[in-house]
Amino acid sequence: MIAEVLLAFFLEGYSDLSAIILIIIISILLMLIGSYNSNKEGGKNGPNME
Repeated sequence: MIAEVLLAFFLEGYSDLSAIILIIIISILLMLIGSYNSNKEGGKNGPNME
């Protein structure tokens, strides 16, 4: 997930470090929210790693 976002950034020519760090933080937050939601609903399969 994070690698895909970074690859898209590099392909578009955005190599600004602060933007990359921001995208990584957002990706981590989305993963944490996804794993929290799946755990709240039973979470048989563990966190969503899509």
